[in-house]
Amino acid sequence: MRQVVLAVMVGFGCGNKSTSLPLGGAASSTDTGQPTERGDTDDPICADQWNHDEEGVATQPETCMAWSPLSMETMTWYEAANRAEGEAGGCSDDDCPSDADGYCDTLESLGGRSDWRLPTKDELMEAAKTAPEIPDVDGRLWTRDSANGATGNAWTVDLGRPGSSMSLSKDDDGIAVRCVSDS
Repeated sequence: MRQVVLAVMVGFGCGNKSTSLPLGGAASSTDTGQPTERGDTDDPICADQWNHDEEGVATQPETCMAWSPLSMETMTWYEAANRAEGEAGGCSDDDCPSDADGYCDTLESLGGRSDWRLPTKDELMEAAKTAPEIPDVDGRLWTRDSANGATGNAWTVDLGRPGSSMSLSKDDDGIAVRCVSDS
């Protein structure tokens, strides 16, 4: 699919411009379509299969979204999310995380990226559909999204069971985290 997008771009005389791809990432008309080592280019490695770097960062096919390794420990949603993530996920004033950093803020420059954040329910559900070839896919993961009509609950998704999501108490401390980066 990426080669088709590139062929269309070149056919319309885009030269050395880049274009946005769905759900983040970009394709450059000078891209050969061959995976490159991270650091050779500013574009993420994006192919028809999951790619992994030496730090355990996995790049999702077609979307080019990067996924962090599984958190070493489980945590509550309040520990996983920062205030901005919680608000973007629809929490209410009394039920948002504190102003402290969330788990993804601690990853700093993992994989050469600085924009790690808690994923949305839809992002995790889409990743589960692509049969992630990443370690430790079984088990629920926190999303940034609060459950509608269930104050005190947030959505979790199990990558090992595509289509499986569940609203759980934000105080549940048995849920792990995988952070996502779209750059």
